[in-house]
Amino acid sequence: GIQMRQLNTAANFSETVAMGAVTMGGTLSTGKITFQSKGVGGTQTLLLHSDITTNAVPNQSSNVGSITDVIDLNGHTFSMTANALYTLSSAGLGVWNLMNSDAAHAGIISAIGFNLSGPTGGSSVGSNVNLLALSGGQTNTLSNANGGTIAADSTFTYAPTTSVATASTLSSSPRTIGNLAVNAGTLNLGTNITTAASSTTSVAAGAT
Repeated sequence: GIQMRQLNTAANFSETVAMGAVTMGGTLSTGKITFQSKGVGGTQTLLLHSDITTNAVPNQSSNVGSITDVIDLNGHTFSMTANALYTLSSAGLGVWNLMNSDAAHAGIISAIGFNLSGPTGGSSVGSNVNLLALSGGQTNTLSNANGGTIAADSTFTYAPTTSVATASTLSSSPRTIGNLAVNAGTLNLGTNITTAASSTTSVAAGAT
């Protein structure tokens, strides 16, 4: 595994760790990635330079005061095999900022599902980020009422390869979501879910 450990106790610190090699190609596989911080109100960024597969859910920062844990896809794919990406529910723990600094290439996070509903402060999904949900039977929640943003040109793609016959759900109240693609199976939408005016919705043949 890989540990990003920020020992700076100053408020509003910022740290970036690059992972993968620019000339590497292929996919880098690793165990658990840990965001660990002693600061308050700061930001830690994992910057991808190649596709990365991890066999565990990344550990978020835990501290008094909100920490923002950033995954900058940089035009690559961050894959969590057989795991969901979620935020910890307790106040004072880290929130996710999922971004893609490479405007020319989509950045993809693949997981069995997504729960970005907590804690206070709210997680964010940035421009040109594709959340790829790969399992049926999941409750996907992209926001809560406590903050965070979802870019209009981000995408939630439901393309289950396991438990395809079991429906999943998607909710995001009160945030609007970006593009929505249902490539297989059944995705039930939560009450009051809305998409941005500039976004698109597509449903493949045989999917609902």
